[in-house]
Amino acid sequence: MLVLLILSVIVGGVVYAFTGIGFLFWVVAIVFFILGLPGALIGGFIFDIQSRADDREMMRQLDEDIRMERYLDKLDEIEDRFADRD
Repeated sequence: MLVLLILSVIVGGVVYAFTGIGFLFWVVAIVFFILGLPGALIGGFIFDIQSRADDREMMRQLDEDIRMERYLDKLDEIEDRFADRD
């Protein structure tokens, strides 16, 4: 969102530099911001969904690793018990 605001000010500045009309700076900057807003919001929404999916996958992987560690620890305990009996 901040990038869109900065870009709209830059575009407005470029238009002002070419035309020399200060009022046109504000008109172009505001129109550019308003027209770019839906794209920025949709892009942010898609990025948020992807980030959540990545976080969910990471948590699933961590949970799987923890279960595997518990399983291996139990196997080591069982192995130690049978080794002590021999």
